[in-house]
Amino acid sequence: MERKRIYTSKTISRLMAIPYAEEPGMRESIREADSGVFIGSSSKMNMPIFIDFNALFNPHIFIVGMTGSGKTYLMKSLLVRLSFILEASVVMIDLTGEYLELAKMIGAEMHTKRRKPIGLNLGSTSYFMLKGLKEKEKAAYASEILKAVALKMRGNLSDNKKRTFVLLDESWKLIENNEDLEVIVREGRKYGVGLILASQMLEDMSDKIVSNSASIFIFRVQMQRSAEKILADYDLSREYLGTIQAVGQGRCLLIKLDKNNRRSTILINRIIGISLSQKTRLILG
Repeated sequence: MERKRIYTSKTISRLMAIPYAEEPGMRESIREADSGVFIGSSSKMNMPIFIDFNALFNPHIFIVGMTGSGKTYLMKSLLVRLSFILEASVVMIDLTGEYLELAKMIGAEMHTKRRKPIGLNLGSTSYFMLKGLKEKEKAAYASEILKAVALKMRGNLSDNKKRTFVLLDESWKLIENNEDLEVIVREGRKYGVGLILASQMLEDMSDKIVSNSASIFIFRVQMQRSAEKILADYDLSREYLGTIQAVGQGRCLLIKLDKNNRRSTILINRIIGISLSQKTRLILG
């Protein structure tokens, strides 16, 4: 007679390969809420997730994911919260005109026509329109902007003590070997200057930039090569492969590196943005 085997919840759990993502504790969430930027809610416990730049190894943010996965939505939400909650300044380099209306809404200094030399104040938010230029002209103009940022940053030519972020949504492809971009990546932390970069595939981005970004948002990445590289670069278990390739729109994996070199991996259930009416209330007070 064949002996029946009884499976309890404990024995079943040992057979299941479930990717584990850390959940912040209530005490940690409260601490980060005081000086951080709200992103969304965690997948398991629905805990609020914040980016606290005071606790991170550096202020650089890298966002990767396929078209329509939620990258631009996150970037726009970040821009509003950085501007109005942290009172940070943002240098927006817009390749396609995607951020024009948002730039007007948050009161950015508009640079829709090419000027030389570039007038740039790191103490205020600036918007630079690259749409309509030829590819070589876009690369040259973006390079000039980055040079101006690096000079102001290194020379401490502004009395402003607020954080500054440089937004490059996909346009980094034109200037990936730019020396001033590398200067900002390497030295931005000590000057309070951070990069916000986005790409559809991890392997398209320079290793220097990726390895120097303390916050990585991973939206849906279907290409096997790119997903495998993410696992290898961030020492993630194979169980995360399915998560990265199938995560729904607006959901993502967040990897953070703090000042103590402690890495945390959090599955965000939903990026929570700011509606048009909320943006208007923020502007009007």
